[in-house]
Amino acid sequence: MVQRLAWVPLAAVVLTIAGLNEVSAKHCYFGQEPDPAHNGRLRWLIPGTREDHCSCTSIRIGGVNPMPQNRPYNPNFTDNPLFTKDVKKIHDYFGCPGPADCQEWLDAGYNTSDVYTIYPTQYQNGLQVYCDMKKDESRWMGLQGGWIVFQRRQDGSVNFTRSWAEYRDGFGNLTGEFWLGNEYLRQLTGEGRWELLVELLVRKADESLARYLMWYRTFHITGEKYALHVGDYKNMPRLPVCDVETCQSAGT
Repeated sequence: MVQRLAWVPLAAVVLTIAGLNEVSAKHCYFGQEPDPAHNGRLRWLIPGTREDHCSCTSIRIGGVNPMPQNRPYNPNFTDNPLFTKDVKKIHDYFGCPGPADCQEWLDAGYNTSDVYTIYPTQYQNGLQVYCDMKKDESRWMGLQGGWIVFQRRQDGSVNFTRSWAEYRDGFGNLTGEFWLGNEYLRQLTGEGRWELLVELLVRKADESLARYLMWYRTFHITGEKYALHVGDYKNMPRLPVCDVETCQSAGT
């Protein structure tokens, strides 16, 4: 692919990945029950374990159960319940791990493209990535935001002729030109299903730019040699020609 396009005056290349998470809304309820540890006083409670609570996408007011329940776990009563549709607030309230990818940040209401810290199982202490949150129908042809950008080349400010170790570990600046790192890609795509989106901005003879998208429905990296695995791709129709300022704004 690179050899075939080597002659083309590329103005920008953006490579992004997104996990395919089949997540549906889960409404949880703070109800009231007698708390045996407080002389049977009614207190707020969400049934379930911490893992159950961390999968809630909203918390609503529940009913009153006048009889204490026998459960296989220790219920966590509180006098300060939370009622919200904000997933980030729910995670903070229950001490849940942070968003695992850019899509979870987007679902939590963060729709600005920027550097975010994600908390996938492979990097529980956090990994900084650039999240593309755009929902520009003309650009994405109906694709949603929530993509992890792992390569951006747009102005020539970073030298991409690098060593094996540098491509393994990553280089550049997440807010400018960069390569995230082969090892990060291998770890991230080692679990679940992932998609790859390639965006090319090609400079034409009149200095305008044309945009192209290639959407691979499956993508992952394996092994110490970082073998690339991609499935079938959908070659999106060429987007309308635009001037330099408009296209560069769409690609950054």
